[in-house]
Amino acid sequence: MRQFYITLAFLFMLLFSCGESQLSWDIERREIKQKIVLGMSEDDVRDKFGKPQYEYTKENAPKNYYIDGYSNKKRYISNKVLIYIFTEPIAYIWINDKGKVEEFYVGGS
Repeated sequence: MRQFYITLAFLFMLLFSCGESQLSWDIERREIKQKIVLGMSEDDVRDKFGKPQYEYTKENAPKNYYIDGYSNKKRYISNKVLIYIFTEPIAYIWINDKGKVEEFYVGGS
């Protein structure tokens, strides 16, 4: 019976830690999404998030420019895409030919 309670306590701790991790990921994802505004300038994006881990223009992007292991939104690049990888979330920010955010996607792995 003692082994049962030890196992049960272990399972509750495991579930709690997974839930806590998911909660922190949701908070970080939400905070990132709140900082990105459609129509904001590319300079503003870089001021908020720094240098992206990946940056592609429509001319130099590989056919599959998405980062393995992370969710994504399948979308063509009309001008440029900035890709930021955070603690858990990833952000794809598409910039139009006027240097403004035309769309973005924030997802996880």
